[in-house]
Amino acid sequence: MNTPTLTIDRIRKRYGDVTALDDLSFDVRPGEIFGFVGSNGAGKTTTMRIVLGYRTVPRGGVRTSTVTEPHALARHARSPSSPGVSSTPRSTSAAS
Repeated sequence: MNTPTLTIDRIRKRYGDVTALDDLSFDVRPGEIFGFVGSNGAGKTTTMRIVLGYRTVPRGGVRTSTVTEPHALARHARSPSSPGVSSTPRSTSAAS
């Protein structure tokens, strides 16, 4: 079995009273093509911002097998163009 290239592990994200992500988990393995489909507000952009280190999460985390340096994924991605999104990545793992 291939080691996942990307693991999303039980991430949760809230914005005030709105739950954007609730216990989201999945793996992406080498060679897989993975996409997000969902209505507005389903958490697609929030998930990608967490993966890239632009958002933090109070619980859960993101692990990669091919990137060992923190925030290296964000350096390879284009900066978000949405207003209010920091261009400086932050830790995506929940505090122990």
